[in-house]
Amino acid sequence: MITPRPRVSHLFNRLSFTRLFILSLALVALNLSVQLSLGELLGSELWAALLSSLLVFILLPFALARAVGDAPLLSFRLGSLGLKSFALVTLITLASIFPIDLLTTLNSHLLPVPPEVLQSMQKLRPNSLASWSMAIATLCLVAPFGEELVFRGLLQQAALVRMGAAEAVAMCAVLFAAVHLQPYYIAGLIAVGLLLGVIFLRTGNLSASIYAHGLYNLVSLVTLSPKSTQTETTLTTGRLGWALAVAGVVISWWALKRLGPEENGEATWKIERSVDQD
Repeated sequence: MITPRPRVSHLFNRLSFTRLFILSLALVALNLSVQLSLGELLGSELWAALLSSLLVFILLPFALARAVGDAPLLSFRLGSLGLKSFALVTLITLASIFPIDLLTTLNSHLLPVPPEVLQSMQKLRPNSLASWSMAIATLCLVAPFGEELVFRGLLQQAALVRMGAAEAVAMCAVLFAAVHLQPYYIAGLIAVGLLLGVIFLRTGNLSASIYAHGLYNLVSLVTLSPKSTQTETTLTTGRLGWALAVAGVVISWWALKRLGPEENGEATWKIERSVDQD
């Protein structure tokens, strides 16, 4: 059975890869600027992240797509997940948390996290029903949707028409990690970016990477220690932690091999490279 190739959207025909690449970086820079400004104005990092993601990562890309005459969903599929895909993505995400946590821990040992950063992270820890609702809406719904729209839906799709799948996923993962401006977590962030990129590549469905991103953020939010601002909470400590990390890699690899497009779906690695040359 031959997997059908998805069309290359008007957006990728109208705008060259270089312009889309610069546009994606501009969106990231604008988001950081808006988030910092709103944070000072509103006095709330969660509100700032929520509003900046809505304005910059969601509304602007859709407005751009409409401006160049493209369909509202650009060139990717934003459909529902079938039961099999839902179960596999859930398993992949939960299993990969252990090796990613180990990478993050090793990274932070080499480059310790500044105390003020830990204190800032603790401010994101919800302590009431209202704050939990706000945190989940921001960190597990809006932010993952916006970031996946830009990094996988826009940037990775643009890269796929000009380079190989592995190179496109790797480039977007490195950029995804870099724009978080957290060098003490860079190894774990790259791993998260690679995971999300491969999930999108395997399924051709942006909903899959959005769900995985939101689930990962939810677990990170739940495991954030509410008691101490001087130390980090890690899931992988001692020999048991290493064993869990290895098991997580094996399980994630097994599940990824079985993950694919939905019935009648389209995988993004088959995209035609018909974008205008720079």
